Amino acid sequence: MAEATLKERLAEELRAALKARQAVRLSTLRLLSAAVKNREVELRREVSDQEFLEVVAREAKRRREAIDAYESAGRPDRAATEREELAVLEAFL
Repeated sequence: MAEATLKERLAEELRAALKARQAVRLSTLRLLSAAVKNREVELRREVSDQEFLEVVAREAKRRREAIDAYESAGRPDRAATEREELAVLEAFL
């Protein structure tokens, strides 16, 4: 059987997170799914695996920036949540 595309892997991981009731993982994967769909609307076609990785990299960069912002604002609780989200995203990179 052929290797699953990254988009198919995302759908599988979404289902697994839903069944396992992993709230942070589920919300992060949903945000990533929405970002990929938005990119497909922009391109007016399905994204390739390379374009999918670009979307993931952009979302990971946003999490890194948010971690820095929350830490400088004295919000370690929010920074910890962003770190969890970043770990989920990095699994795709």
